[in-house]
Amino acid sequence: MSFYMRILNRTEKNRRFLFLAAVFAVCTAAMLTVLMMPQKQVVCKGEADFKQFGLQSGKAVDLCGEWEFFEQKFIATELDEEQVFGKFVRVPSYMPRKNAGMFNWGSYRVKLKNCPPQFDVSVSLKGMPAAYRIYLNGKCIEKSGVVSSNPDALKVSRDTSIRTTITLQSSECDLIIETAGYLLPGLSFTPRIQEESVWSEQYDRYHTWMILLLGMHMLFLCSYLLQLKITPDSGYSRSVFLVLFLLAIRMIYSDAAFSAVIGGTLKYYDLILFSVCVMESLVWEFLLKNGYKKDRQKKDFGIREGILITGVIVMSLAAFEGILSWKLTMDVGVWLVLLIRFAGYRKKEEISGEDMIWEIGILLLYTGIVLSDFAHIGMLPYSGGIFMLVGVIAFDLSVNVIDRWRMNKIQQRALEAAKIEQKLQEARLELALHQIKPHFLQNALMSIKVLCRTRPKEAEQAVYDFAVFLRGNMNALESAEMILFREECKTIERYLHIEKMRFGERLQVQWDLQEEKFQIPPLTIQPLVENAVCHGICQKMEGGTVQIRSFRKNGEICVQILDDGAGFDTEKLKDADGIAIRNLKLRLKEFLNADLEIESRKGEGCRQTIHIPWEETEDENYSDR
Repeated sequence: MSFYMRILNRTEKNRRFLFLAAVFAVCTAAMLTVLMMPQKQVVCKGEADFKQFGLQSGKAVDLCGEWEFFEQKFIATELDEEQVFGKFVRVPSYMPRKNAGMFNWGSYRVKLKNCPPQFDVSVSLKGMPAAYRIYLNGKCIEKSGVVSSNPDALKVSRDTSIRTTITLQSSECDLIIETAGYLLPGLSFTPRIQEESVWSEQYDRYHTWMILLLGMHMLFLCSYLLQLKITPDSGYSRSVFLVLFLLAIRMIYSDAAFSAVIGGTLKYYDLILFSVCVMESLVWEFLLKNGYKKDRQKKDFGIREGILITGVIVMSLAAFEGILSWKLTMDVGVWLVLLIRFAGYRKKEEISGEDMIWEIGILLLYTGIVLSDFAHIGMLPYSGGIFMLVGVIAFDLSVNVIDRWRMNKIQQRALEAAKIEQKLQEARLELALHQIKPHFLQNALMSIKVLCRTRPKEAEQAVYDFAVFLRGNMNALESAEMILFREECKTIERYLHIEKMRFGERLQVQWDLQEEKFQIPPLTIQPLVENAVCHGICQKMEGGTVQIRSFRKNGEICVQILDDGAGFDTEKLKDADGIAIRNLKLRLKEFLNADLEIESRKGEGCRQTIHIPWEETEDENYSDR
């Protein structure tokens, strides 16, 4: 049997592993497809011919290719009459850093040919980390912040509310872009030309989706924080919250989301953006630590950290050297860690559903971030930046599913524990009841035995009374359910009638019942009356009186059994508490949260009092009133 169970478990593990392998392969294939996609060169030798691109049909034209570049010159602002040709550079790209230090500036120019005359278009560079100005035929049509050759005056604006409509006056136009920046200067984004109405509609839709996805993530982040604070011991992780918080910062520094949340201008925006991307390594550090067994986590610690640190170093060097794909170097490092992590699942004995959902969430998050990075270097349209936000939401959903599963398991375990506790309680109470039954039956039969020797006729009547007693109270004897107090009193009356035949005038009974309509466990008062008769009255030669009282006092219902018999030392009772009394106290506590108090002095009798809280009985035990 165990052999077949191992086979079934192995089959389930293989299915989950193959599913994870399929998701990993699909995500990797999607990224490689974009990476290997050929880039169409619109600009060649500083010229772009619009005749073949269908600008009037609403299509967007990305001006990638070879632009004229003028290093450390603003040819439109400075009205450079010489127009000396510098060199051709590829767009998108960063400016060369030869003898330029951290700060650089320059101009890019392209000649637009066969433009549809009198046609309204928008020229967009939204999201570029450097400050820029766009000129068409010598007229400034759009700018981002303050563009200056003075580094102290430079400011990068992230205001996306600019809606500049330009009209192509002639079939040939000169497009000049002046740009300056610190760490990431140059045309790192491909300028896009599109019919103005189509561009506005698409950008508004894109901007709306960006804000919507960011808002969804922020709501999930706040909800997770509340759960972490309200139920700190329920399994919510501080590390996961930190990851969600860092992802929120990364999302805010993502194009339109940043401008919508912060806006304004920044002097060192490109440096801040680079720092946020470096901070992203912390996200992967926290994410990739989860899901391992302890021994495997220690074994792979150096490998994971080594790859991530190397990725950060290579990314930094690439950014400082002006390599356009600087961000992708970190992505490659994370992919290697994911591959090592994924291979580790092959050796695991079991892949749980939580492991599978967690890994899928991480893969979708990684894919979204990489596709967003592709959009930032011109391999995808600018709107491809939304992939990162979609990946973050997919990760949020995976975290939410895992939390729901975990909470359901916690609730299920709590429910099972409650059921087990209930069964244990029922077993304890049943055992206690069965221990009380022989105690009662023994005392009753001993009383009848004495009558058989001394008064046979009365013994005959006692046997009949005892048979009626057993028949009428069999349900109480066989059940642990609650019964009315007055039903218990009827049982006690029959018992006392039998005992009175035995003791005659030596046993006197007094009843004072002010409260009767409440419930108690069966055979609760009976053992106390037995104690009063057997250990109090019968131990005294002249006998005595047993009083049974019930009344309400100080928010409690009190049931008292008093006798003026021989009495006893209560200290000895504490040292050697009888099994009947222990079981009785247990049942009173379990059913009614009630207490049993026993007071006695040797030679002065005994007072046994049950204190039942009124609040415990008000709704349940008085429903028959």
